[in-house]
Amino acid sequence: MLKYKEFRFEKNSIIDLVVIPKMDVNEIIEEMSSGFGHLIILDTQGKLFFNYKNSLWSIGEECMSESAKSENSSFLSNNQMQRIDYSFISSLDELFAKLGAIKTCRDYVLIIDTATFVFDISPRSMKHFITVLWSLIYECNATIITVNHYRHSKEQDSYKLIPRLGMLWKMCVSYQLLFKKSFQQIDCDCNQTYIGNL
Repeated sequence: MLKYKEFRFEKNSIIDLVVIPKMDVNEIIEEMSSGFGHLIILDTQGKLFFNYKNSLWSIGEECMSESAKSENSSFLSNNQMQRIDYSFISSLDELFAKLGAIKTCRDYVLIIDTATFVFDISPRSMKHFITVLWSLIYECNATIITVNHYRHSKEQDSYKLIPRLGMLWKMCVSYQLLFKKSFQQIDCDCNQTYIGNL
């Protein structure tokens, strides 16, 4: 079970984080993935590597250093060793090659920042992308966290923010966590589109 604040998410699902511009997703992902022994990060923007290094996560190492363990003791439970694999992705071919390569792993959390990367380069590749993600869940016991963004949509005489990947993507993910700015704070709401365990 993954959790963020009062929200609970089943393992073996796709959790889509719809974030506002310039929002740091580091703490959200850290809280959601705590307790998992293996994280695989596919970063298309390069922001996560810097954020995780600042949080003393030991990317590319089998476990956290002793100083990181003491500073992030709430992150690891029962002295669990954590492995974090990080890859910077710069093309669709590279993304799909990496997704194919991780089919040899099992029981991990896959973090993709951002899912909009696929749509921006090739909207026709989204169907294949969704199929590959669900195959990782079924075949590798994976849990997937994706980062999505908002776009402006004109309705009558006003604009409103809607998730960039739209309704089709919403129907393909298990949960969609929507972050919105309200006054000086960030509010969060969750839509569940998938019920039950696989």
